[in-house]
Amino acid sequence: STAALDQGLMWGPRLTFANRRDLTNSIEGVVYVTNKGAVQVIQRFIASYSIGLNIKDYPFDSQQFAWFVRSQAYSKDAVVFVPANNKTRADYSAQLREILDPTFSFYRYDQSTSTLTSGIYANYHVLSISIRADRISTMTSIFLIFPLCLVCAALCLVLNHEPIKDSRLNVPITALSATMAFSYVVSNLCPPVSYVTRIHLLIFQTYVFGTICLVVNYYLWAIMAGRKELSDQQAANKTLLADAHWVPRKINP
Repeated sequence: STAALDQGLMWGPRLTFANRRDLTNSIEGVVYVTNKGAVQVIQRFIASYSIGLNIKDYPFDSQQFAWFVRSQAYSKDAVVFVPANNKTRADYSAQLREILDPTFSFYRYDQSTSTLTSGIYANYHVLSISIRADRISTMTSIFLIFPLCLVCAALCLVLNHEPIKDSRLNVPITALSATMAFSYVVSNLCPPVSYVTRIHLLIFQTYVFGTICLVVNYYLWAIMAGRKELSDQQAANKTLLADAHWVPRKINP
């Protein structure tokens, strides 16, 4: 048989997530005690956590999401953590797969223990819970890579237009404006980092390609526009010369 007791009536290890930043919500469960003396406490937390990420290969990166559990008041002399068995880990894997960021593909769940050796919590035991996940390439290619490919394709197609057409200039200017708006969206998606990510490198290459296309197209457009203007001017001069010859012949046949 199992008895349910109020958690406030029982001693607890006062657990906390060491890398938790703030607590949005918590659901305090009851304590379950079996007739064999086994005690089970269920607590659920909704919070934001501080996790070190390496997004250098974004949007084709792999990440390790980690949580660190320790006691707030008791060192390893009183509280020692034991990693879950394989069956329990499999259950946790299924649950975490549901709450993981949908842009990631979860593939490994691990647990390990260690003892802190420095700081105010030195000699405290810690349980580390980690998830390995890969960003889903199909989603990133659609939402991040495809717009850049579309811009580059438009810049390549405009090179086949007649040099005198205004699209020679309009398309590169529009492409550069679209790239600027896209880079603003990416800057809001990516956290500020001190290194260049792969997506930022692609954006920079698109900027360079768009600028080169704009300069080349403007050069060709200016040459053809100048030639057309010169041709029109020569045609107008020939017309005036023909009219000047025709008038005297008409007056003095």
